[in-house]
Amino acid sequence: MPLIEENGRPRLDDVCIISDVLTTQKTLVKRYGNSLCEGSCDNFRTLCNTNMSELAEDQFDAFMYMSDRDIYPTEPAQKQKLTEAKEKFEQKEQEMRG
Repeated sequence: MPLIEENGRPRLDDVCIISDVLTTQKTLVKRYGNSLCEGSCDNFRTLCNTNMSELAEDQFDAFMYMSDRDIYPTEPAQKQKLTEAKEKFEQKEQEMRG
């Protein structure tokens, strides 16, 4: 239930609040990453990198808060799927290195 009525006024519940926090943090991390790639000034790039790292940590904290409370359920990856993904990226890395 997204809204809780309190004294005739709507109030967001914890799920809505933390979901919004997580979505906002993910968006900001992406935007800082884009800015980092596009920036040419060392001070600007350092600022973007620092802010992006801090936001990524905050985003993970929000995710763990949700995961611990079964708000954001996840399933463990199958070992075979992990192995396949690792091999795929190792192959791509070798191809890029020539």
